[in-house]
Amino acid sequence: MSTVRIAPWNSKKNAKGHVPLYLVIRHKKERSVIAIEGVRLHARHWNDARQEIRKTHPQYVNLNLYLKNVVDEAEGALAEVLARDGKLSTRAVKALLVTGDDPKDADFLEYFQSRIDEFHNRGQHGSVDAYKPVLSKLREYTYQATRQRVLGFEQLTVAFLRGFHTYLVKTHGNREN
Repeated sequence: MSTVRIAPWNSKKNAKGHVPLYLVIRHKKERSVIAIEGVRLHARHWNDARQEIRKTHPQYVNLNLYLKNVVDEAEGALAEVLARDGKLSTRAVKALLVTGDDPKDADFLEYFQSRIDEFHNRGQHGSVDAYKPVLSKLREYTYQATRQRVLGFEQLTVAFLRGFHTYLVKTHGNREN
């Protein structure tokens, strides 16, 4: 049985006491979490039992409609992944919701490059300078480990990341930071 819920993330409270809301997708023992962009509210405004924002919030009507659309979209993605693959994976559902792609087709390296491009477009050149070498080394390691120039999201496993860590230490002399 799979479930789609919205949950406030109380550990990410900002200075004003507002918390972000996250979409939580569960299936069997698997869980994926997606941040709901642009929605932060005080925890007292969230009704967990009814999965909605209380009437005490000044924009509760519009926000509840938005959240209902988010949940409906996630449930639609669940059905689409189940129909397409014949089995359900929260990772596949998350990839479909976040990128709009089949996770088998989604390239993490391409996604990483797009994030660097976003930093560049916003003028965050320090971030660009920090992430570009990481992407370059990740491309090298991906080709060395898989003999492919594409890194699918489903390939980002603990074993792959540990191998990348070892590669950074032994090949490039990187240290913990």
